[in-house]
This record gives sequence, structure tokens and C-alpha cells, in this order.
Amino acid sequence: MKNTINKITFLLLSPFIFKHICAQEVGSGFSYQGQLLDSGVPANEKYDIIFRAYNQETGGLDIAEESFTDIQVDNGLFNISELDLGDAVFMGNEVWLELSVSKANEGNFITLSPRQRISAAPYAVQAEFLAANGADSNDILQFDGSNWVPQELTDIVQWSSDSTDPDSIHYNGSGQVGIGTNFPNAKLTVRADSNNEALRVSLGQNIKLRVNSNGGLSVGNFTEPPTDGLFVEGSVKQPVTSDGMMKYMVHANCSGTTSSIVKSYNGVNSGSVDIVGSSDGNCGISFPFDLSQRFWQVSAVDVFDGENKTVTCALNTGDSSVMFCNLTRGSNGARRNGPIMLLIY
Repeated sequence: MKNTINKITFLLLSPFIFKHICAQEVGSGFSYQGQLLDSGVPANEKYDIIFRAYNQETGGLDIAEESFTDIQVDNGLFNISELDLGDAVFMGNEVWLELSVSKANEGNFITLSPRQRISAAPYAVQAEFLAANGADSNDILQFDGSNWVPQELTDIVQWSSDSTDPDSIHYNGSGQVGIGTNFPNAKLTVRADSNNEALRVSLGQNIKLRVNSNGGLSVGNFTEPPTDGLFVEGSVKQPVTSDGMMKYMVHANCSGTTSSIVKSYNGVNSGSVDIVGSSDGNCGISFPFDLSQRFWQVSAVDVFDGENKTVTCALNTGDSSVMFCNLTRGSNGARRNGPIMLLIY
């Protein structure tokens, strides 16, 4: 290494937040790690270093400085365990750090360039100084129209969490919440711009609910729904007393003692449909709910000797969850065995 230091160059700046182990507050200090080359060779001796903070990348005001002497540099690497430029430096504007370096006790300082912009990590200290009284660990910051002001968390009654479930948050206010809008018109209003999706709901990595940009809604799968329409993947159920959707679909074989349910779909609950009585051309079908206020439609599945079959169904007078269906020949009304299809709405 040459005795002159006019070719010391700065290669790496890595500021890290410095945490006082015993203090409750973070403070304004942070650690600093760097690398020095002297004439292109990693330095291996002691140096004096001056740190200056500026409000811009070049020129500007020297707003703070701190000096260190006899800093040991090994294989070009050095560490300043606590660089503290003071609280006033971090007031929201950009801060640029400039280093001047001299071999220990020589006083021939060389200013390194370019200046290094201080990253966001040290700026965490600013939360402590956003208001006259400062913020502590029990406060949150609220904007009062001109400044961020600390306020105790217990004073914010609208948004809160349960101590038994700290990962959850809920809204207790009497107002309305808007996402994408400043003017919610419901307890929760979600607004998306044209050609953007307004809502997605996932189970794990699988999207199960989607309000598409075309105005449609898809349920059960991440599929583009019809424009302003509905796509549903999976079975659809609704309460027994509701109208507009299928409650039951039954394919039954009304054939005397061999009568059976071929297949059925339950659109209400997990109950099953069963055969409860039968004779030639007649079968009783039991449902797990009252049918007295429901609508139904029945038809024969096939024909008999080239003639159509006629099917009629009626509720059991003693039990409105049971329906009796008669299958007859179209020409003479004689009972005939065969399959029927019964739809309950």
C-alpha cells in the first residue's frame, strides 16, 4: 500500500438499524458497514472517518455530522457499531450520507463520492417524532388534516382486536366502510374501476368467488362467468321454503314390488328420498321435508307399446312429505309399470 491516501475509494455502504438492547425505544442510531480500498487494494490499518448528513445528493446543507477515530479496517472491511446523527435529521426529507477518510492521526481527509442515500430502515425512528409529545408503544398514528398525531390504541373503538384472538380485527363503528371509494353506501362497499375485478375470495390457493370485470359472478371456480351473469361449479342448494331453484330431482322406477329410486339429487339438505309403498303402476315416494307448499312436475321416462304413458302425483293426505304417483296407459288408463321423473321446486 502506498503511503498516500488520495486513492482511497468507497465501494459499499450498508446502513442497518441499530437497536439498544436495554432501551425501550429504538433511538436514532444505526450500525454502518463499509469497505475501503487504498490504491485498489483492500486496506488493513486504522483510519479516522467523518460522517456528514446532507439534504441532497450534491451540494446542499450539512445538517449533521459525527466523527470516529482509530477505526480498524481489516481486509478492506470496517464496521461502525453505532452511528447516531440525531433525531432532527429524519424529518421526512431525503438524507444523503458523505464520508471523509484519513489514515489515523494524519488529518489528511479525502472526501469519498458519491454520497449515499440513507435507506428506509433508519427512518423507522421518525415515528417517534411525528408529534410534539411523540408516540409510544401503546399509540397509533392518525392524520388530523395536517399532521400525523399519536393516539392511544384504546381510544380507537371502531377498529379493534380481541385479546383472545390477536390476529383478527373487527370494525365496531356505526358508519360504513369503503374500499376503492370515499363514499360507501352500505356497511361495506367495494368499488373497482371499469375492466377491473372487484372481489376475489380464496381457499388456500384456490379462488372460489370472483366478481369479474365483465360484471358476472363465478362461484366455486376461478372461471370467467357470463357477462352480467352467474357461473356456479358444484351443487346448488337453498332452504326448503325458498322459491326459484330445484329442491329435488328423482328418477324412480314404479314397478310393483321391484320399485326403486334409480337416482336422485337433494338440493336442500343431506336427507334421502325413499320408496315407502308400491303396487303395479303406483309407488309412494318419501321426501325429508314437507311438500305442501312446493311445486312439482312429473313425466314418464319411456312409452308403452308405442303409446304415451300418463303420470299423476298427489300428496299423501296423512303425511305431506310423501307423494304417491300413478303411471297409466294413455289410451285406456290401465296401470302400467315403468320409470318416472319427478321434479320438486
